[in-house]
Amino acid sequence: MAPGPRRVTGQQTAILVICAVAMGLFAWGRWRFDVVGLLALAAAVLSGAVPAEGAFAGFADPAVAAIAAVLVLSAAIRDSGLFSAPLRVLSALPRVTGLEVGVVGAVAAALSALMNNHDAYAALLPAARTSVRRSRRSPAPLVAALGAASLLGGLITIVGTPPNLLVSSLRRQATGTGFGVFDFAPVGAVLAVAGVLFLAFGWRLLPREQRRERDAESVLTGESYTSEVAIPTGSPLVGQTVSALLTRADRDIAVAAIIREDYRRFTPRAGAEIAAGDVLVLNCEPEALQRLIEQAGSFIVGGRGTAGLDPERIGVVEAVVSPGSELVGASPGEIGLDERYRVSLLAIGRRGGHLAARLRRTKLRAGDVLVLQGELDTMGPTLGALGCLTLAERRLRLGRRRRVALPALFMACALGLAGYGLLPISVALLCAVTLLMVLRIATMTEVYGSVAWPVVVLFGALLPVSAALRRSGAADLLAGQIAGLVGGLPAPWTVGATLVLALAATPVINGAATVLLLGPVAASVAARLGLSIDPYLMAVAVGASCDFFTPVGSRGNILSLGTDRNAARGPWRLALGLTLLVALVGTPAILSFWPVR
Repeated sequence: MAPGPRRVTGQQTAILVICAVAMGLFAWGRWRFDVVGLLALAAAVLSGAVPAEGAFAGFADPAVAAIAAVLVLSAAIRDSGLFSAPLRVLSALPRVTGLEVGVVGAVAAALSALMNNHDAYAALLPAARTSVRRSRRSPAPLVAALGAASLLGGLITIVGTPPNLLVSSLRRQATGTGFGVFDFAPVGAVLAVAGVLFLAFGWRLLPREQRRERDAESVLTGESYTSEVAIPTGSPLVGQTVSALLTRADRDIAVAAIIREDYRRFTPRAGAEIAAGDVLVLNCEPEALQRLIEQAGSFIVGGRGTAGLDPERIGVVEAVVSPGSELVGASPGEIGLDERYRVSLLAIGRRGGHLAARLRRTKLRAGDVLVLQGELDTMGPTLGALGCLTLAERRLRLGRRRRVALPALFMACALGLAGYGLLPISVALLCAVTLLMVLRIATMTEVYGSVAWPVVVLFGALLPVSAALRRSGAADLLAGQIAGLVGGLPAPWTVGATLVLALAATPVINGAATVLLLGPVAASVAARLGLSIDPYLMAVAVGASCDFFTPVGSRGNILSLGTDRNAARGPWRLALGLTLLVALVGTPAILSFWPVR
């Protein structure tokens, strides 16, 4: 006699309803993703699906600790200056868009394999900007290539993207053993190579207006800041020409004026020589300013506000002047920015405007963007008192020597120890972070500031919910229904369907939710069909990491990359092409290296 229908328990019903509502809230996007995760956890505890004593077990999961450590190490590598030399090589490429896209995409994919994909993107963004300024082309092709290649490169190792660590945690729960550091490499490398080759030609799928050429000077002056840098006696720049300075800075800066003897201001020619005591008025990004200070021994004129402060607690913040600010109509000198508020004005950004006066005497306007340096712990209240709104906090170490190779060396050692099975990946990464702090390569403020805490909260909240989905039998219940529908299909088709479902779900509910809600169900489907769970979990990891539709930098996608939203909005034709490529190439790649039987 055939077995009767399986009875659905109250606990299974509760966890299924909670997961469905959470997915709806993720898709709605009106509430923050970490709030939705905490609501799901609270509902699961109150319903009895998650035991009260296990409510916070997710925060103790090694995957959460590993994700936080990866974010810290990746930020340290990004800010170490390690990529200065490679960026100069990239900027010397012939001005062929397809070649630039392919090379920059390949480097981005390789870096994303060894660090968080967001920080790999940020590390290479200066190369894209330099190339754009020199070639006078639109930044859209290179920005799109950086974003997509960083996502694809993150598939290669367990630390490249958070879904890989989460999928490894699900496998550990199901089988007692997680994925290894390089278990993702065969599939990830195939997809990364295919994706970079596609981008080298597929960038033409971008809308024509995003591929339109732009004037290099307008790109630089319209999207950069005005700073003042003093040249002391003994600086390597003394006696050099303005043209030599631009070459030293890879033309990431523009010399707007030279102020000599504190009152003579003139627009320099390319052959004008720089003298000791000169003040250079520069148009540049803060990162380019940092490189110039390190290389040339110069210093920022407006840096008096932080004199005497602990350099380990100092950071740089971008803030916009609001219409009601006391700064509107006044100059930094009149306000006493350095004396009263103990912050240094490093630069002023004014779109479409030209600053004729010295920075300290410039009358500020609503909408001006200020780059301020001060104690990060007190910067929030200070900006509130000034009536400024924070745009971004930059991990710049102006005036502090950077240890270029050590963060990358620590990350490589951690991956090596974990890859050879000498230490769990979370412990190895924790040891590397500890070395960063002990050797004062990163301050405590920088370490804690590198961690995306809403992401950590989301992972810690959803992991118990995901475990309850499996433990209660709800995942098995869903798997039974799905297995009944696909049981007659060839096994490879079911793996491909899992990958397509993950690719479709990720832009709607984000990568973390896709892994933690779809992963247990996919594993149960494999078990119902008598197949290995590995290819199904690998399909979920790939699909959850490849969200090409969400605009780069969107706060709705916690695993996306941060950049200019207007320049990086992923056009649907290029995004669709990349998604189809992942589905068509990813399925046979997964089945080749992770057979279903």
